[in-house]
Amino acid sequence: MSIPSTYLAHENDYRSLVSEFLLSKMDPNVFVERYFALWKRDRDAQWDYVHQQGHALNPHEQRLCKFLDKIFILCDGYRDKPEQWHELSETQLREEVGLTAKECWSSDGA
Repeated sequence: MSIPSTYLAHENDYRSLVSEFLLSKMDPNVFVERYFALWKRDRDAQWDYVHQQGHALNPHEQRLCKFLDKIFILCDGYRDKPEQWHELSETQLREEVGLTAKECWSSDGA
């Protein structure tokens, strides 16, 4: 049985996307747009996998979901020209995404 279109199935896609962004190979607006598209597709598939099909997430999947959700929230707070205290600049977004990625993937050799 193959892994459905979930966060886990596309973990390498997330890693690549984050890596390109952190290496400044990608504009923050492009990163946010691509991240949102990937995350939303996988969120919907994961919801079906867990809630409709009754599958349980293993600890790695739970941890991955936590960190990918955090990056989603960071992306949601990004603004070209932040005006509110809760909005993130490009520099802040790169720093926070980098810290989150390190926390998520450093323990497994990334």
